[in-house]
Amino acid sequence: VLGLALYVFYVTTGIGLARTMPGLIIGHVIVTCPFVIATVTAALVGFDRSLEEAARSLGASHFTAFRLVTLKIIGPAISAGT
Repeated sequence: VLGLALYVFYVTTGIGLARTMPGLIIGHVIVTCPFVIATVTAALVGFDRSLEEAARSLGASHFTAFRLVTLKIIGPAISAGT
């Protein structure tokens, strides 16, 4: 139903996305984005910020602490969303 509604929207507005790859990608992103947001948000709610602060106090930069601590912990939620 959502796919048909999106197709009708594309055709009636005349924006040129009906039967094109960008139109298909936009439709898939619209449908799947809430699921990704829900899983990643659930992982971030249970995330302990003191772990990242500990990495920062040991000399890691903001990006390094995010990459090595935060992404490692919420990685399963990100992969579940993908």
